[in-house]
Amino acid sequence: MQTLELPLVLERLAKHCDFSASSELAMQLQPTTDLPEAQLRQHETAAARLFLEHNPVANIGGAHDVRAAAERAARAATLLPTELIQIRSTMLAARALKRCILSTDEQFKPLS
Repeated sequence: MQTLELPLVLERLAKHCDFSASSELAMQLQPTTDLPEAQLRQHETAAARLFLEHNPVANIGGAHDVRAAAERAARAATLLPTELIQIRSTMLAARALKRCILSTDEQFKPLS
């Protein structure tokens, strides 16, 4: 399915992502013909935009792309100390962002 200008829209979206994994996810988005799914996506997007407007200090700072290390760990590989530190840092950053989201109003609950 080649939607008019979809690749351009996805590239523009990916440029707004501060994290490599987020950018890759943005590039993989596909349109939907399912109305409830489209409405859910729009609701989540609106909540995310509003959340960022009201919480400008909220971020995923300190996170690292630990996908490769996590995949190796899943195969029982031994991780390096630096990889373990990056995983810890990423988990702490995710936990801090989750707490920030959960401590907000009901209007941001679609993000939790």
